[in-house]
Parts: sequence; C-alpha cells; structure tokens
Amino acid sequence: WARMPPVVEALREALEGTGAVVLDCGPKQCEVFPPGVNKGEGVRALLEVLGGVPPSAVLACGDAENDVEMLRLAGVGAAMGNAK
Repeated sequence: WARMPPVVEALREALEGTGAVVLDCGPKQCEVFPPGVNKGEGVRALLEVLGGVPPSAVLACGDAENDVEMLRLAGVGAAMGNAK
C-alpha cells in the first residue's frame, strides 16, 4: 500500500481547479468526489424521496471528514467519540 498523505496531496494538486474533493480517510484509503457529491447531498436527495422530510428532523452520526456536509445538514449532527 502507498502512504496516503503523499497520494492525497498529489491528487489534490492534479485535480486543482476541477472542483473535485480529495479526502484522506486513513492510512490505506482516500476518497475522490466530483463537485457537489457528498453525503449531505445524498441525504438531501433521500429526504426528498421520502416525501420532503425537512433536514431539521434528521439526526446524523459520523466519524470522518466525509461526514461533515451530512452533519451540517442535519437538525442534529453528532460526531462519534472516535471521529477523525
């Protein structure tokens, strides 16, 4: 496995200006998202499918950087004790 910090930095540099988001998810994993794709937008779409449930009615739990948008969207966002 490659060490992630240098890989993440290289990806961020290579994708600069594209709107893509590169997240360091730990020693052996990173995530690359196109612009506007994140867990917050996924939850927002799900709430619409469920009949327009307001974000204020949501409790979201997360433990990593890829949860930030979802936690901000939710009426109650809780970071886990082991959150990064």
